[in-house]
Amino acid sequence: MNTAWTEEQTKESVRKQKKALYIAIPIITALFFISIYIVTDYIYGDVYQMQYKELIEGGYLSADHTQYEFFDFCDRIYDTPLQEKFFHICTWID
Repeated sequence: MNTAWTEEQTKESVRKQKKALYIAIPIITALFFISIYIVTDYIYGDVYQMQYKELIEGGYLSADHTQYEFFDFCDRIYDTPLQEKFFHICTWID
């Protein structure tokens, strides 16, 4: 069986590979950015926003709190009943 490629067969193979890359690279890039959007939407979605609003309305944090106060709150509720209530927001802390 002859496995040696001619120069024309090699050039045709390279053209097909380039064509495949021109199709695959944009698709892979699009899938990457879509996955980033999905993950971000999950992390900072409705549950996060609802819990954040509840923190302020419940008086746990002031409306003009600092990031330090937010971190401190999450540290203070560790191993308390509030930890389960605000688990999502303290897990995905900025």
